[in-house]
Amino acid sequence: MRLGPPRANWKPVAQVTDRAGRVLAFVKIGHDELTSTLVRHESDALHLLAERPLADVRVPEVRGTVQQDDLVALVLSPLEAPEPPAGDAATRRVLLDVVSAIAAPDRRARQPWGASAFAGGLARRLAAAGARALPAAQLLRRLMDERGGEELTFAPWHGDLNPGNVRLAARGPSVVWDWERYSEGVPLGLDLLHHDLTSAMDVQPPVAAAASLASRSRAGLESLGLTSSDVLLVTALHLLELVTRYLEDRQDQAGSPLGRIEEWALPALETTVREAVEEHR
Repeated sequence: MRLGPPRANWKPVAQVTDRAGRVLAFVKIGHDELTSTLVRHESDALHLLAERPLADVRVPEVRGTVQQDDLVALVLSPLEAPEPPAGDAATRRVLLDVVSAIAAPDRRARQPWGASAFAGGLARRLAAAGARALPAAQLLRRLMDERGGEELTFAPWHGDLNPGNVRLAARGPSVVWDWERYSEGVPLGLDLLHHDLTSAMDVQPPVAAAASLASRSRAGLESLGLTSSDVLLVTALHLLELVTRYLEDRQDQAGSPLGRIEEWALPALETTVREAVEEHR
């Protein structure tokens, strides 16, 4: 049984082995409304990805879903971790290939982002998240007023592409786990931003990692096809998505330090929105 630090979306993961110790499956267990919803969503996402396999990316197979009273268990096939790329440059190239593959080139579309379902969804979610969401809602409104008419590329994303959920491969397909946040129709580049942010948080405080996110990710975002003027805008949208998620999940009440968004995410969001607006003028 695998455990972890306090998070609202924490869930036990059981490793199933045979008598010889060979791993047969992993079982993720949803034990409340939030975690059960995430487990069911991952099941749906993996069934979808089984029908539309990603280039050079392997995902777990769903072996079964079991509901018992208030618990939901998702049984997944194990994935063998590949040999990683050698060196930082090769690792970055493979990561960008994985991000691009998840963003399924045949499922991308361009449109004014302020009129997108993504932007409308953010606004509705923030409106439902209570008083703590008001600063983020105001920043979203300002961004929409100033730059909402600009077109962005929308695509699928993993939704939680952190270093613990992906194993990059030197050769052949990389493997990616934990698809419970997968969705479509988000601005291209959010997965890279999420990976870069969570990687930086492993070595520096969240406030510093968030403040330097746009500059850290700029070259990678531009290699995915974003323009220079897109970078600050898409970085702001990623931070808005994270703030909204942490508020919805009530991460602060679960004891997660990242749930204290006023200490790290909101300052970075305010700066990024201001710079994105000033850049446009």
